[in-house]
Amino acid sequence: MDREETKDFEEEINILDYLRVLKKRKKLIFYLFFFSVIFTSIISLFMTKIYKAEATLMSIEPTRGVSSSLMSAAESLPFLSGLGSRFSGSSATKLSNVLESRTLTENVARSLNLDKIFFIKNWDSEKKKWKKNPPPSMEKIVKRLRGMVSTLLDTKKGLLIVSVKYKDPKLAAKIANEYLSALQEFINKNTMTLAKKNRISLENQLRKTREELLRTEDLLATFQQKKQIVALDKQTESVIKTSADLKARLVAKKVELGTIKNYATDSNPDVIKLKDEIAEVEKQVSIIDIGQNDGKPRKNGDRIFLPITETPDVGLNYIRLKREVMVQEKVYELLSQQYEIAKIEEAKDSMDFVVIDKAVPSEQRIKPKRKQNVMIAGITSIFIGVFLAFILEYWENVKKGDRIKEE
Repeated sequence: MDREETKDFEEEINILDYLRVLKKRKKLIFYLFFFSVIFTSIISLFMTKIYKAEATLMSIEPTRGVSSSLMSAAESLPFLSGLGSRFSGSSATKLSNVLESRTLTENVARSLNLDKIFFIKNWDSEKKKWKKNPPPSMEKIVKRLRGMVSTLLDTKKGLLIVSVKYKDPKLAAKIANEYLSALQEFINKNTMTLAKKNRISLENQLRKTREELLRTEDLLATFQQKKQIVALDKQTESVIKTSADLKARLVAKKVELGTIKNYATDSNPDVIKLKDEIAEVEKQVSIIDIGQNDGKPRKNGDRIFLPITETPDVGLNYIRLKREVMVQEKVYELLSQQYEIAKIEEAKDSMDFVVIDKAVPSEQRIKPKRKQNVMIAGITSIFIGVFLAFILEYWENVKKGDRIKEE
């Protein structure tokens, strides 16, 4: 018999030995399997039934309907170009963060009086007071509630599932739906974001500018009728237009500075840069209006335009009124564009959602999974039984060996 045949023969002997051991200890394996299955079945019958309720919501992205022209305009204006990156993150992600926050959990617990439900043994319903002092802390209630609630986020579809697991299916559904109500209430009370503040600020400025424009237009029309002034000469018209452009630019820079100061200090490079630009524009306005630079008169040879105060052949009041109307028109046009862009940025920062499916009480429990528990117990008991069979066989052989040595 060669080596390979000898090796095969030894393996056959080993396998037969294993089978003999299992046959010898089959009662042990069977009884262990039988009692494990019975015991697990009984335990599963007495385990607390757990039900799951789910509520599904979908985040709304308001900027999907915004025209490309407005979006490109938003990117081209430095006034709002940096705001988009400041409010990054999808609405679904923001909603998920709010749902998982401690604040929202506490609001749900208070709204449903969960302290009296979770710790009902310590609550005297007749006397309406706690049997033990102090009552359960909010920390314990929040910890208990968080252990029941989970959120599943699907960023591709923008779906968010709020899942609640509890022994009472009706209360589980009630908690899930209360999370949605608390989320909506939280959004209504706490959405005064930087983008919204900016939009409100621009809205107020736009309203004031509209009123001022109407007032100056009425004054100009009245003045023209009284003085019977129809048109200006080309040089004066050019001076007024240049002055109006500069003043409109000055207003825009000041508005931009006010917006940045909402979230930046005076040492911020953007703030410093804007202050320098404002100072420079103010100098140019001073040159156009009165022919002075830092309070110093400029010589005739240094002047590009004749100052408004020295404009010949035209009433100074009419020129100022005409210029004021043009300034207000420019400012109104600029603020209108910025206001539309601010609305876009506010929409980007919103956390709107719609409820796809409200939670309903489940009729099917999720725990205990009796069949699964019995199968796991049975398979585990078989492995344990086989292991014990070989341990006992080994121990029996050791004892036999000791007896032989003694004899």
